[in-house]
Amino acid sequence: FITGISHGEIETSAGYIAKLQKRLYEQLERFDEELKKEIIKLDIVHWDDTVIMINKNRGCLRFYGNDKLAYYASHEKKDKAGLDEDRILNSLDAEKKVVHDHNIVNYNEEYEFMNVECCVHLLRDLKKVVDNLGHEWPKKMINLLLEENTKRNEGEAVFPEYVGMIYDECVIEGIMENDSDEDKFYAKEEKALLKRLEKYKENYLMWTYNEDIPFSNNVSERSLRSTKTKMKVSGQFQNIQNARYYARIKSYIETGKRHGMNSIKLIEGALKGEYITIGQMKEHDNLY
Repeated sequence: FITGISHGEIETSAGYIAKLQKRLYEQLERFDEELKKEIIKLDIVHWDDTVIMINKNRGCLRFYGNDKLAYYASHEKKDKAGLDEDRILNSLDAEKKVVHDHNIVNYNEEYEFMNVECCVHLLRDLKKVVDNLGHEWPKKMINLLLEENTKRNEGEAVFPEYVGMIYDECVIEGIMENDSDEDKFYAKEEKALLKRLEKYKENYLMWTYNEDIPFSNNVSERSLRSTKTKMKVSGQFQNIQNARYYARIKSYIETGKRHGMNSIKLIEGALKGEYITIGQMKEHDNLY
């Protein structure tokens, strides 16, 4: 890329780029800790993960944050041990809320925070039932969620009791439809979804009680999209250390970009040992 935009005037070796990458990773150690502390302070934290390939094995890249803070962490395995190693979820108190795409690990008794289920993710699961079985209950549930969220976005009142009542009706109707078609293809998946809706009703409808709670976890999905694209292009990371280089540097650049900062300036400062702090990013954001 550098050679191309400089019309061949600047040629860099892969070894030199790797050396800069390692130096940048090391220079950003304090920023990494600072960013983590800022995320722990948030009232609402979005998180999700995606598969990355590390030396031909399936690894994991996680995102934590919101529309202003983006913390990424790479792990060789997708498990609770990695979550605890990140020291974010296990540092949140009972007043904090975590938005996710039905990650069961979040309901571990060792964690204190409140779980908020992503309703956009739920809409996709409901659509699969409609496509495969043609049942009426998921159509009714989809209309309920979309209409009530539209009302909220337009400033109209949403009544949790009403939403909860229709939600329950949909689940009851779903159980009846599932019983009548239990031998059909996708009936088992539908039954599992109905059980999930019964068990996690409060988590799916928390947004109806508090206007600050988001309807979706799209912040996380958007934040991980570029990594999915990277995997399609590059295929894999050579080892876990390179994946960690990527995660920390991406955390720094992405958080800076969310405060309106230039990526080259961010990198340039950090390589000189003068990384841009979260406080400086916020000041820059306020100027514009």
